[in-house]
Amino acid sequence: MIRYTFHETARNVLGNPGRCWNPELFDSDLFAPHYAPKFTVDRSTSVFAFGSCFADHVKRALRANGLTVLSTYDSAPAELFKESSAYNPVAFFHRYNPPSMLLELQNLFGRTQQLHEPALIVHHPEGVRDFHYSPNYPLSTVDLAMHRRALVRQRFSAIRNAGLFIFTLGLTETWFDGRCGLYCNAQSIGALRANPERYEFRNLDTNSVRLHLEAIIALIREEVPGARIVFTVSPVPMEKTCMPTDVATANSYTKATLLAAVRDVEMRHADVGYFPSYEMATLTRRSAVWRQDNRHIKDEFVDRVMAEFARHYLEQPLLRAAE
Repeated sequence: MIRYTFHETARNVLGNPGRCWNPELFDSDLFAPHYAPKFTVDRSTSVFAFGSCFADHVKRALRANGLTVLSTYDSAPAELFKESSAYNPVAFFHRYNPPSMLLELQNLFGRTQQLHEPALIVHHPEGVRDFHYSPNYPLSTVDLAMHRRALVRQRFSAIRNAGLFIFTLGLTETWFDGRCGLYCNAQSIGALRANPERYEFRNLDTNSVRLHLEAIIALIREEVPGARIVFTVSPVPMEKTCMPTDVATANSYTKATLLAAVRDVEMRHADVGYFPSYEMATLTRRSAVWRQDNRHIKDEFVDRVMAEFARHYLEQPLLRAAE
């Protein structure tokens, strides 16, 4: 619960130009809510950003505007990151749910040894799959999967040089591996069918998300003192659900849960911010935001959103839009 005294509330009301609903704001190519960030960073700040597929847009725009993004993998060996349908190493690193995000941070900071062992690595007819990452990149042996994990740790070893962490949250629907006691990254039920007794489906509630976000904040404070953190929620809707409801209803639960948890957490920490990219996408005129599939976001709209991010969080004005 967030509490204010009467006088604090009066100051909130009097100092908030976005307090009242303004229908004129929605008839534009970008709904830009009133927003006052808690902190700013300069362009020399290195950034570590990851999360769901929307995080790729964030990283691309930050790099185009001159920032060093430490969480990119431009030289991924094709033999280790080749997708079954097309070579697309970027998608291998997508991270969807808060427990999996926390586990990857613990892995990169050397705070867990579980991923130095073949936990979450599973044999399938088409090869070995690593459920800590994307399931669409099978390899022929466990040794190759372990080698790939080692390469990821090596590539992201500069994580302690980051002055700003940006996390884009995507899903609350998760699968828990009862054998090793770890959460999988986003997996389809088909990928898990070979070992049904091993996995339990869990749809996280607000408290569970909040606890994992608090753990992420505590870990970063211990490993990178002074670093700032910004959370966003991906506006990209779920493609499918494992809940016994329509995917649209399941998506509403997921996004509402993530938003409630993130706002609760960031209000409690002076060095943690929230950037309203979700509100910008969902409250802007649809034709300006969405591609033909009504799931993925147009590049030009991402450019407008990230220009807003730069205007609020960067001390210098925006250099250029993402290409």
